[in-house]
Amino acid sequence: MKKQKSIISFSVIPHSIVVPFLEINNTHVFNPDWALRMHL
Repeated sequence: MKKQKSIISFSVIPHSIVVPFLEINNTHVFNPDWALRMHL
């Protein structure tokens, strides 16, 4: 059980850091050409 929790943690933590870093910029969230529903 502990091994499963650590595997999940090691996959979720980097994902929660990398995805916002890649998406919060002028080409994604702050892109004025996108419709409002397309933003985060």
